[in-house]
Amino acid sequence: GTLNGWGITYELSYQGKGIYTFTKTLSAASYEFKVASEDWSTVDYGGTGEAPLATVGQLTSLEAIGANIALNITEQGNYTFKVIGPDRENVSILIDKQ
Repeated sequence: GTLNGWGITYELSYQGKGIYTFTKTLSAASYEFKVASEDWSTVDYGGTGEAPLATVGQLTSLEAIGANIALNITEQGNYTFKVIGPDRENVSILIDKQ
């Protein structure tokens, strides 16, 4: 998403048991993102509904080919994104400030 210019700069690392993570320093700003593979067809998860919003510290459900997810960061810092599976029909993301 806007965290990396919609590119593949920040890859998720597999932690085991269907959990993938990455950590990035973010400035206070508004961002949009999705969880996807480089080809946008193998994996493409976004938020549910028309205007999905992820909130730091709260679990957010993802759906295949969902909408871009808005994320409002109010305080600069390191944030960890944790994608939780392993059931591809029941995927969620948790964003925490470190």
